[in-house]
Amino acid sequence: MKKQKKNKFLSDESNIKEKQENTINDGLDKNFENNKTIKRIIIISLITFICLILIKIIDDYTGWGNTERVIKKYMDMAEKNSVYKKYENAIAIYKKILDRWGKKTEYGDYIKQAKLNLAKAYKEANENEQALKLFNELLEEYKQNNKDMYAWLLLEIGEIYNNMYNTDEAIKTYQIIINEFGDTDWAAEAIFGIAESYKIAGKDDMAIKYYQQIVNKYKKGFLSAEALTSIGQIYEKQGKIKKALEVYKTIINDYPEIVTEYARLRYDSLNKK
Repeated sequence: MKKQKKNKFLSDESNIKEKQENTINDGLDKNFENNKTIKRIIIISLITFICLILIKIIDDYTGWGNTERVIKKYMDMAEKNSVYKKYENAIAIYKKILDRWGKKTEYGDYIKQAKLNLAKAYKEANENEQALKLFNELLEEYKQNNKDMYAWLLLEIGEIYNNMYNTDEAIKTYQIIINEFGDTDWAAEAIFGIAESYKIAGKDDMAIKYYQQIVNKYKKGFLSAEALTSIGQIYEKQGKIKKALEVYKTIINDYPEIVTEYARLRYDSLNKK
């Protein structure tokens, strides 16, 4: 009897061990299958990620055959960088456009715009030599077929020369506009530019003379208010406070509020002294 009980106990114990082993093996099999599934998911995810990167690279580089779309995308990127004053990035993108498509005549309009935007980016970044080179190249391209752009480019070149303190060249450039465009807004801007050149050069009497030409000729325009403001600043610098006050008072009384804020501030400040 005791022997039978013992055998039964051993048999039950063996069954329990077998069940435990089976449970462990089942668990291992499930873990193995789970691990295989996870590996598959990881591999599929990696392949998908790599494919997306390749698609983006192909799209950026070829536009799937639509080159204009690629150029426009680069132009938009460069313009956004310029807006946020990231001129170094903008310059790099514009140069990339010119390097890749600059000699392809079918994209001529885009190339002109990229070159123009690059020149402006150089100017904003104070890389004046590079800006000047590009603006002069564009000047030749626009001289015959777009007079307004030609005049605008001359104004930009004159301003760059002023930024470089090369006021003699600035005056020569502005004089070209006056000679070629007579009684136009371009000529008015050029006269103002000459006044600025003399102001930068410290030739105050000549600066006042040209600012006064703007005031006399263009009366109540925005440019006249700017010219009078500059005259007031020169008088302040010279210590002629009474004359400066008279000029600022004229601006306050005769010109729209939008252009009188600085004059009002200076008038109030000088009156307190």
